[in-house]
Amino acid sequence: MPTRNAVLTDHQEASVGSLVESGRYQDVGEVLREGLRLVEQREAEDAARLDALRQAVDSGIRDIDEGRFDLLSTRSQIAAYIDEIDASRATVPASPRKYVYCPRNSWDGPLAPLPDWDAVAQPAPEFEFDQRISW
Repeated sequence: MPTRNAVLTDHQEASVGSLVESGRYQDVGEVLREGLRLVEQREAEDAARLDALRQAVDSGIRDIDEGRFDLLSTRSQIAAYIDEIDASRATVPASPRKYVYCPRNSWDGPLAPLPDWDAVAQPAPEFEFDQRISW
């Protein structure tokens, strides 16, 4: 295996030393390899998120091109749309997705507050976190 030299800050050296002393890792190289594995994992997760975002944008553009969206141009329309989402968020919609366009210069009153999104309604992440090392 090739050998590399790395310059660590005092804090990093203390962190690596405490991980080795605790017995979680056998030596400094094992700690650094785990750190590199976590960087590689994060890079892969970031790439997957970016790919999913690009797919969502493409899907949204297709929907707009095909006329599957609602045009909301006033604050009252936005508030009513948010109320509709809030009322139906516990059920699966039967219709295709709707995308919203809202020009900023045509609002007619105060904007309604966002609904109280709870953690249960949020999707679970598609990746795992390994927090054994945090530098």
